[in-house]
Amino acid sequence: MNPITNIITQPGPTGATGATGPIGNTGPIGPAGVIGISGVRGATGSTGPIGATGPTGPQGIAGGATGPVGVTGPRGVTGATGPSPVGAQGPPGPTGVTGPAGPAGTPGTPGAQGPQGVQGATGPQGPTGPAGPAGAAGSSIGTVFLIGRMGGFTNAATPKYAGMMDGNAGPPVDPTESNVQTTMAVGGTFRYLMVVPVPFSSWGDAGVATLTVRRNGADTPITVTISGPNPVYRVYSDLAHSAAFNIGDLFSVRMDWSGGGNIYLFATIWYS
Repeated sequence: MNPITNIITQPGPTGATGATGPIGNTGPIGPAGVIGISGVRGATGSTGPIGATGPTGPQGIAGGATGPVGVTGPRGVTGATGPSPVGAQGPPGPTGVTGPAGPAGTPGTPGAQGPQGVQGATGPQGPTGPAGPAGAAGSSIGTVFLIGRMGGFTNAATPKYAGMMDGNAGPPVDPTESNVQTTMAVGGTFRYLMVVPVPFSSWGDAGVATLTVRRNGADTPITVTISGPNPVYRVYSDLAHSAAFNIGDLFSVRMDWSGGGNIYLFATIWYS
């Protein structure tokens, strides 16, 4: 490289800043900018005070002026009375509506009691009233000898039935229950059935007899069973069971016997 050329091409040091030049002319006005968004409408202000009333205008002209009021004239002379006589009276008017009743007056003092009148004749007898309800069934009827001496049973003839009868003769026995049923005249309860075989029984060692109280053809819980050799004069009883009967119910005792021979029993029951 040429040394001279190298010196020329190298930059020198930076010079001092020159003075500020004059202000240039104002440039042209630029185009109008885009219209901005409308602001929010402000709140409505308060109503101002009412203004003063203006003066009344002049009255318009009428057709003519009103004249003054004239003076009152004098009173005229009273006219003469009309001719007589007075006319006939008119017919009566209709009756007015009746007014409301007045308040009740104070009661007067009671008068003296009059003499007693003559007693009237006795009236006819009134009809007989209806019968009253039936009273409650009585109680404590007592011991009833319902079978007494009941016998003639044989093994082939059982069962047989008996009704109710007092005394020693005994009621009839029958293989048909309806022939001997007893209709109850009062209501009550049967209990304490007791049966004793009598000495002229032909019992046998294997005989078994069962007595059952029946109501309307159906067994009740009251029952006594007799068994064993030679049970004569022993008391067989049912003290645990009872059966209620109503008026009109049918009473009977059923006797079932097995063992052969004839048997005779004496039985009682309590009815109350």
